[in-house]
Amino acid sequence: FPVWLSPGQVIVMPITDAQLDYANLIVDQVKSAGLRVKLDSRNEKINRKIRDAEELKIPYMLIVGRNEMDNETVSIRKHGKGDLGVVTVDTIVSRIKKENDEKANE
Repeated sequence: FPVWLSPGQVIVMPITDAQLDYANLIVDQVKSAGLRVKLDSRNEKINRKIRDAEELKIPYMLIVGRNEMDNETVSIRKHGKGDLGVVTVDTIVSRIKKENDEKANE
């Protein structure tokens, strides 16, 4: 599904439980921006979480590790496109909202 139509637009995946609090802050920030977001806090390896999110066709995956938490950023993966790099939460939220708004206005 395109991001505007997808039931789950964003999934936040902490690498370990040490990043869980930061991941919850990101979920709250994304949710307050009006986007549909889930938290994958399962005790699974990150590769498994990514594979599961790809199978569910979730458009954006925000991965949070120690470096991202220390720098207050997220690592982004897009369904079907792979790694898009590391950005601030505000940047990715703006990008997703823009993508949503452009489609909604067509």
